[in-house]
Parts: sequence; structure tokens; C-alpha cells
Amino acid sequence: MTTHNALIVAAHPEPDGPRQNLQCFFDYCQERYRILGRRQAGRAKPWTNDPILQQWKFTNLKRNDDRTTIELRKIYEAIGMRLRNNTF
Repeated sequence: MTTHNALIVAAHPEPDGPRQNLQCFFDYCQERYRILGRRQAGRAKPWTNDPILQQWKFTNLKRNDDRTTIELRKIYEAIGMRLRNNTF
């Protein structure tokens, strides 16, 4: 990830214009997705060189990758299976 990041975009709505903001956002998204891949691959921390992304927790880019969503999906599927098998 480059030196600019999502927090800079929030702090300075137009540091170098809208194009710069958009590039910062895409850089952030790419790095967040790379972090997810490194974490899921079992690599040791830190998963990024970005100090902000190392220090703070952020949600995943895709809701389906969040732990809570994964657990809720398992529960929902288990209930659905019981309903289909009439074992609820």
C-alpha cells in the first residue's frame, strides 16, 4: 500500500483532487484484501507494512468474509437442514 490511505482521504477530502481520493480508496481496498489472504493462509503477523492497518481492526471488504457472517450462515444452514429433514 502506498503512503496515502483511507484515513488520509477522510482527514483531507480533496488533498490532490477526486482522482487522488479514488486511488487512495482502491489502494486501501487492495491491501485489505491482501491482508485477508495472508491471514487465511496462516501467515504470521504482521500481514501488512501499513502501520494503521497493523494497529487497528477493520471489517473485511466482503461481508461474507466476516467471522460473524460465517457463523450465522452455519447456524442458518443447520436450521434449514433440520427443517428439511423434519428434525427441528
